[in-house]
Amino acid sequence: MRSRAIAVLTLLAIVLLSAPAAAAANDPSPEALVQTGHWKRARAVLEPRVQANPNDAQALFLLSQVRMAYRDFKDAVALAERAAARNPKSVEYRQQVAEAVCELAGKERSLGLGRRCKSELEATAALDPNHVDSRWGLMEWHMEAPWIIGGRKSEARKMLAEIQRINPSRGYMAQNRMNQYEKKTDSPEPLFLKALEANPKSYSIRMTLVNFYFSDGQKKYDLAEKHAREALALDPERTGGYGGLAIVFARQKRWKELDAILAQAEKNVPDNLAPYYSAANVLLADGSDLPRAEKYFRKYLTIEPEPNGPTHADAHWRQALVLEKMGRKAEVVQELQKALQLNPNHEGAKKDLKRLK
Repeated sequence: MRSRAIAVLTLLAIVLLSAPAAAAANDPSPEALVQTGHWKRARAVLEPRVQANPNDAQALFLLSQVRMAYRDFKDAVALAERAAARNPKSVEYRQQVAEAVCELAGKERSLGLGRRCKSELEATAALDPNHVDSRWGLMEWHMEAPWIIGGRKSEARKMLAEIQRINPSRGYMAQNRMNQYEKKTDSPEPLFLKALEANPKSYSIRMTLVNFYFSDGQKKYDLAEKHAREALALDPERTGGYGGLAIVFARQKRWKELDAILAQAEKNVPDNLAPYYSAANVLLADGSDLPRAEKYFRKYLTIEPEPNGPTHADAHWRQALVLEKMGRKAEVVQELQKALQLNPNHEGAKKDLKRLK
């Protein structure tokens, strides 16, 4: 399934759902582009398709997901509603309405939209007794929503049990999500490994393990590398596996392997240079090769990023920190000013520019 963000009321909860293996390698279809997070490419295909045929329900549904990735939630709701109106029995279309409404509720901090978020998720769940995404959304809603509008922890646990019944792999991931809400301190590793055992071809679970083994409490780079390579084998057209390996190689100063994996990433996914940014961040943190970090950040700035990746404002800010460590203070200010031109509210850039001045 797709990675989803379910936003309810004042909170934005990131829900990592268990993705299938690759959506057919080299598949140029808009469905595959959306499924694998190639939002720029999907936008370029879908916008003219919807313009040419405003009643194309599938294109409306897919473009709604693109709009969500770009955080244009109002348009995402409108597009999803148009798709669902053309096929009221489609669980996918109704779920997209629910997710877009829930995102908008979180952005606008609207109790009314929060209530509608719940009703849309319930309507989706009613269409299919084995639909996991809607039940996951309801679990999130009941954990986050205040009691006064119907949030009930007992209902959240019912949804967890439903997910576990329908899909054991997703059930383990849902249990981890519940543990996070309840602030339990148990290690999530056993649940992640059980989820992977139940669905060894899940790209998202592999990447969850990569991120887990990178964490400060783990730093098990051999395991991070193992799961990054498995993710890459599952789908060489997503950047996650490349980025994971780039971080491992940068932290272990395996320069030839780092250059090779970045070149491979750029060849296979030329419109997303996120692995360069990931590697540069590691080099910035440890200061081991600052000229290389500068080169990687400059590379990242050469093309438009994907909407869910670091922005160019982020890259200019991080570049400024690299240049500061290199003693190039005039250029530091220039980079920070570029960051603030792109995003006047960038907190990191504002703080560092004030510090330097």
